[in-house]
Amino acid sequence: MGSLPAQRWKWLKDAAHALAEQGWYCGQQVIDAEIIDQINSWIDQRQGDFHQAGIGRGGRQQTNIEIRGDKILWLEGEESNSGPPFVSELVDHIRVTLNRELFAAVSEFEGHFAVYPPGGFYHRHIDTFRDDDARSMSLILYLNPSWSSADGGALRLYTTTSSRVDLEPLGGTIVLFRSRDFEHEVLLAHAERRSFTGWFK
Repeated sequence: MGSLPAQRWKWLKDAAHALAEQGWYCGQQVIDAEIIDQINSWIDQRQGDFHQAGIGRGGRQQTNIEIRGDKILWLEGEESNSGPPFVSELVDHIRVTLNRELFAAVSEFEGHFAVYPPGGFYHRHIDTFRDDDARSMSLILYLNPSWSSADGGALRLYTTTSSRVDLEPLGGTIVLFRSRDFEHEVLLAHAERRSFTGWFK
């Protein structure tokens, strides 16, 4: 049985506190399993619309599977209104929290679904571009209901120049971090790995 609406968003207080204190947050399995199942069903129906992810943007964008091996589906324009209902609800609740608790002044959001095949990875990078640092906060919702450490695919977040933390992509887990401050990478996945990733601007 799913959680009540008020309970569903209790983790946002912890998220705001962690973001203020350390600039990143990980809430393990804070989203109900039935919601994750619904999103995965939607992805299953849209597999043909996914395409190989690129790196960079604009004229500098390129596809390089030696750096990044996932396939993605952007939610933008009309597509953003036809995605899984919970995704827009999640984005709205986080946006309100960031602006109310952290005075983030974010008003825009862009996001996509990502599917890494077995053997997929994404080398160390940062979420802002050389000519555009509008991305302020990064969001990841993991969609893997039966993930184990043997499946690899952890998010490695470089929290300082000398330390890092590995976060497993367990279904229902939310990760938030300041886009300009944290380099990160996706370690080699040994099973199909799914997520929704986006950026508040």
